[in-house]
Amino acid sequence: MYLLLEKLKLKECEKMSLIGKLWNITINVRTILVNKEVEKSERKQIALAYLRMALFKKQNKYHFLNFNVKFFNRTNFLFLFKEIFIERTYQFKAKTNNPHIVDLGSNIGLSILFFKRLYPKSTIIGFEPDKETFNLLSENISKNVNGVKLVNAAVGTHRGKINFYSSETKGWGMSTLESKSSTICKKVDVVPLSDYLNRKVDLLKMDIEGTEVEVICAAKDKLCNVDRIVLEYHFNQRNKIIPLFKALEEAGFHYYVASVPPSHLPYLNICFWGGIIVAERDNIKNEVFIEKKEAKKG
Repeated sequence: MYLLLEKLKLKECEKMSLIGKLWNITINVRTILVNKEVEKSERKQIALAYLRMALFKKQNKYHFLNFNVKFFNRTNFLFLFKEIFIERTYQFKAKTNNPHIVDLGSNIGLSILFFKRLYPKSTIIGFEPDKETFNLLSENISKNVNGVKLVNAAVGTHRGKINFYSSETKGWGMSTLESKSSTICKKVDVVPLSDYLNRKVDLLKMDIEGTEVEVICAAKDKLCNVDRIVLEYHFNQRNKIIPLFKALEEAGFHYYVASVPPSHLPYLNICFWGGIIVAERDNIKNEVFIEKKEAKKG
């Protein structure tokens, strides 16, 4: 490795940066290869696909696991691929082979493709408020899978219109909450979560950039129809976590919290601090999450 770097005639800072990137790629490949919860052939396919994507740049699309996916931002795409397909953040064991999944914050559709890979017969409702992102989401889903309904709206506490903030860097920092990185504001449709919890929901996945507490609390009377919730929590002064825990407990859930250390995103000039909350009922044991937790302790 060192001899190769010497031949490239890089500056010392460039060498260190390259070594860091290669180290991160190695860690990510190892993460999926040692995950015994995933079939061996699947692990190999994901590892090889990730290596191709991490090492060889393409303009705006990649092919992996028989999916053809377009994206706006390669950095954002690789981040989502790592979170969803390598770290398996949303993996769960359903009681049937055709679970019903509600996906809040579908972005370009990687989470939906992941769920369809897990359960091809699943039915999914996906929400994405940004029009451009929704158009790309629709294309990625229509070309790859069936049984998915997409809604071009934010999910909130009421039905109507709401301010939606984004930046020039597509895929990062899009939210109904204004932030330092916000450079664009537009009105989008908003619908209440409770309207989509009138039937049995095997998994409610949430990545809605800071409004998860108020959305969950407004829909707490319908949470009885949900078996599992996996949500990404975003810490900010407005977003108090105690009401969220209280709403989950009153609905009969117990939960696990996996915090994410504060990390600076220089391309957005913001500091992100958040975590993953997995909520489930007493009669459901999410073995995948528990084993991950125990593995980290070991």
